[in-house]
Order: sequence, then structure tokens, then C-alpha cells
Amino acid sequence: MRIQAAWLLRNGSAFIDALAHRILYDADYAVVEAKARNRTKQGKVYENGYCWVIEVRDGKMASIVEYADTTLMESALAPLDE
Repeated sequence: MRIQAAWLLRNGSAFIDALAHRILYDADYAVVEAKARNRTKQGKVYENGYCWVIEVRDGKMASIVEYADTTLMESALAPLDE
């Protein structure tokens, strides 16, 4: 399953195109394991793995917690304080 997500960052927006490898769910939660391969604005290849824990209420996403390699993110993307 292909997943596309956008985040608003301090220095602009980021768009991630990821491929889900594993999805586990019950009535209240879904857990998605995904891999992404994208390019930064500077053209650098950026690959990362993600795990999203999604809380569902009334059939809609109520909250999401993301787990990813933040050191890799910082090295591939411009630091937020620039």
C-alpha cells in the first residue's frame, strides 16, 4: 500500500511518499510500518523507515505517533534552526 503524507516544517513543507510493508489494526489503533525513498529540495536521495501508531476514534484518525531515524532526517534535511 502506497502512503503519501505531508508535514509542515518550520522551514517549509515536506512531502513523503512511502510504501507500507506491514499494517496491524484493531478497533482503536492501527500500526503501519513503511519505507520511504524521496529526494530533498537539493536533489539528495533520502531514504528512511517509519512506524506510525494511529489512534482511531469514531472511524477517524484521532492522533498519530511517528517513529523514525531522526539522526538520518537531520543529516538529509536542513536543520530547523537554519
